This record gives sequence, C-alpha cells and structure tokens, in this order.
Amino acid sequence: QTCALPICAAKLSPNDATSRTALALAQLSNGNADAGFAQLQEIASSDKGPLADMALISNRLRQRDYPAALKAIDSLERKQPDKPMAAQLRGQVQLARQDIAAARQSFERALAIDPLYFPAATSLASLDMRDSKPDDARKRFDKLLAADPKDLRALLAIVELRARTGASKDEISSLLANAIRLNPTNARPRLVLIEMNLRSADTKAALAAAQEGVAALPASPELLEALGRAQLASASTEQAISSFNKLAALQPKSPQPLLRLAEAHMATKNWSAARESLNHALELAPKFLPAQKSLILLELSAGRPEQAMAMARAVQKDRPDESVGYHFAGDIDAYAKNWGAAEAEYRAGLKRGESAELASKLHGMLMVEKKETDADAFAAAWVKAHPQDGAFRNYLGNLALSKLDFAGAETQYLAVVALSPENAIALNNLAWITNKLKKPGAMAYAERANALHPGEPSFMDTMATILANAGQLDKALELEKKAVALAPDNDSLRLDLAKLHLKAGDKKLAKSELDRLAKQGDKFAGQAEVGELLKAL
Repeated sequence: QTCALPICAAKLSPNDATSRTALALAQLSNGNADAGFAQLQEIASSDKGPLADMALISNRLRQRDYPAALKAIDSLERKQPDKPMAAQLRGQVQLARQDIAAARQSFERALAIDPLYFPAATSLASLDMRDSKPDDARKRFDKLLAADPKDLRALLAIVELRARTGASKDEISSLLANAIRLNPTNARPRLVLIEMNLRSADTKAALAAAQEGVAALPASPELLEALGRAQLASASTEQAISSFNKLAALQPKSPQPLLRLAEAHMATKNWSAARESLNHALELAPKFLPAQKSLILLELSAGRPEQAMAMARAVQKDRPDESVGYHFAGDIDAYAKNWGAAEAEYRAGLKRGESAELASKLHGMLMVEKKETDADAFAAAWVKAHPQDGAFRNYLGNLALSKLDFAGAETQYLAVVALSPENAIALNNLAWITNKLKKPGAMAYAERANALHPGEPSFMDTMATILANAGQLDKALELEKKAVALAPDNDSLRLDLAKLHLKAGDKKLAKSELDRLAKQGDKFAGQAEVGELLKAL
C-alpha cells in the first residue's frame, strides 16, 4: 500500500517537526485550512525550531490575515530574541497595512540586532526613497560596504539607487565595472550591465559586455543566454543561433534554450527551423505553455492561422478549467478580424478564470464591433464586481486618453491612484491630464511621480510642460534638457525641447533640434509638426 510522501514521512517519524510541518502544509494545499493551521500552531508551540513558525507566518500572510501573522511573529521572536528575522517580518506586515512609521521602527530594530542584516537595510532604504531621501538610502549600503567592500548585494543596491535618481549611463557602467572587478566569478553584475545596455538600445556595449562575460565565465548558462540576446539585438542572427545552440547543449533537458533558438530562427523568418526548435521543447516538456504560445505566434507570423488555432485548441484540451487556451483562441480570431468569434472566446475564458487582461480584451472587442452600449455595460459591471481591480481601471483610463476624453481618463486614473498610491505611471498621466484641463494639482501629481521614479525621462517631460505653463520657463528648459540627456534617442522629448526653446525665444537652439528631427524622416512620426515649426521659423 502506498501513501503520499508527507503522510508516510510523518508516520515513520511522528516526532519529527519537519515531517509534521510538511503534513500540515499538505493539509493547507488540499484546502483543509483549519486542520492545517491547527497542526502548524501545535508544532510551533511544542518545537524549539522556527520551521513551523515560518510556515505559519508565510501562509497567514498569503491569506492577508495580518493579525494572525503578527501573533505568529511574536511567537517566533520569543524563540529567537537575538535574531533580526521576526522584527523584519513584523515590519513587512506593518508596511502591508500602510503603517509606515511602525514599519520603519521594526526595520530599525532588526538592524539594531544585526547591523549587517541586508533585508532590513533594503527595506529602510526603500522607505528613505519614499521620503525623497536618496542620500540616507545610500548611507545604509555604504555601511554594509564598510564591513565588506565586496558585498555584491550592497554594490548592486547602490547601482539601482543611482539609476533611480537619474545617474548617467556612464556612472552606472562605472559602478557595475567596479562590482565586476570585486566579484569576477559572479555572473550577476555582468548580467545587470548587459541588461542595462540592452534596455538603452546600446547594442554595441551590450554585446561587448556579454562577450567579456562569457570569456570570463564560459560555463555560465545565464551569460551565454545574454550573449545570444545581445547578438540578436545587434542583428548578428547567425551568431545568436550558434550561442543558443551552445546553451541548449549546456542544458539538454531544459526547454528554455530552445525557445531562444526559435526566436532567433524567427528573426530570419526560418519558420521550419523555429517550428522544429519549439516542437523539441515540447518533447522535453509536454504542455509547456511558453512553447505553445511561441508556436501560436510562429504560425501567425508564417501566415498559418489554422495551425495557430489548432495549438490554441490543444491548450484548451490540456487546461480545460483555465482561461489561457480561450485567451489564445480569442487573440487568433482577433488577428484574423473574426470579431464575433474573438468575443465568444474571451467570454468563455472569463468563465474559467477572471483577469483584468482578459476583461480588457473583451471590452476592446466590443468596441471594435461598435457595441458601445454593451461595452459600457460590461465595464460598469466589471468595476462593480471588482472594485479593487486597478489594472482594468487603468485600461479604461488609457482608452479614454487615446480618444482625447480627458475628463473620462481623469476619473479612471484617480481611481487607479486611490487603489495604488504608488502607481507612478498613473500619477504622471494624472499630472498631464490635470494640466491639460487647466485644473489645480498637476504639479503635485508630477512631483509624486518623479519622487517614486526619479530620473524617468517621460515623467520629467511632463513636469517640464507643467512648469512652462506656469511661467517657470528656465526650470522647464533645465529639466527637459536633463530628460533628453537621459534618453537622447527619444525624438518626442527632443520635439518638446524645441518647443520650449521657441517659447523662450531661442530660435537658433530650436532650429538645431528641429533639423535633427527632420533628418530622421519616416523614423519619427511627428514630421508634420516638425515641418510646421520649421516653416514658422
């Protein structure tokens, strides 16, 4: 006779806390919450170790039962009064409850117990940034580096801080180069450097960093994968294929390298080779959703919607109680402009699993079908049934904004910010709309957005526009110049800078920016406005 592993282990070792905890967790996963929590509580009360306490805390937090979680944390602290974990966990609960002052005190207590406890330093730095005190945040990591100059976590935390506060790409690169020098056998700082360069579209620097990384750590699958992506971004497709083949050889049982290989083949429109790679991935991991999704995209790219739909139906068969297969099918129908069929698939998907993304797509499909009344009714019903769904409200805000319905967009973004006060994008959109509507409060929204994400060029652009409209042209120009320096390839920012120069009466500098934009030709969609401004000069 066989039995489930946790049950068997508990029977063989009835006094073993690990086995008993596993059995209690099995009860929780099977839906027997009362029994599972009761068992965990009993084990935590009788066992001197922290395992059951941690399991109890984790699952109470998952349920968002904060009073019960705090009670379990108190128990853990009595067992480990000289360790910082309990204070750190208490701070996290207090943070979730928006009790910022209490959370800060708890994190400070964790650091008092262990001055080198990294999670507490990170939590306090996050609160410092929230209070617009980046220097205080950095000092916390400087203290860790004073104890260990090679502490990679602290080095990378400073990189992130400086990036958030608008440091130049050169400064960030220098900080990462130092982290690599101090930790030459660790792939992580090299990967951060590669990712930074890829995000900023500096493919040459990304490729150089990836090549250096693979040369230094040839056995690192992560660096080899990053090299392939950098090669792909540099249009060195054959080299990328070679790198991904090497990665597949390093990880013969993993489907992930085959997904990358298929991506490279798709870049050359070698559909058969891409299809072969994806089918191989599914041989290694049948029902592997990323491979199934990639196959659907491949077949659509190859002009074979019937084959794409066959894969979507296979996903529906594999996962009959999940929405994902219906989501795929709806997207395929939408691609083929079978609007009614797409609507039906999205509705079927929502019956199996509600999500803001799927709700947004159904609403969008109703709009495409010119069923505005149905769309409005669906949106109202969804918002009423899901009052905490900020993502759907954000979608409605974006839709209203695209239709130049500024009042409607304002209503939706206000709801988003009420639900998520630290949603910087919604705050930035609110700042722009409030300024457009000539209502008070635009600068306050812009300041909050920029405080949450310092150095974000688009947020700086919004603030510059508000400053200019308020007659503070010098400050607006200074800020817009910084935004352009951070994103020199963003033509929209350059156009706004040209407009500010014109507003300031500096036609020479305005013409310099406009001439540069004119040379972009069809690469910049705003050429009509550029032409009009040049004529006006």
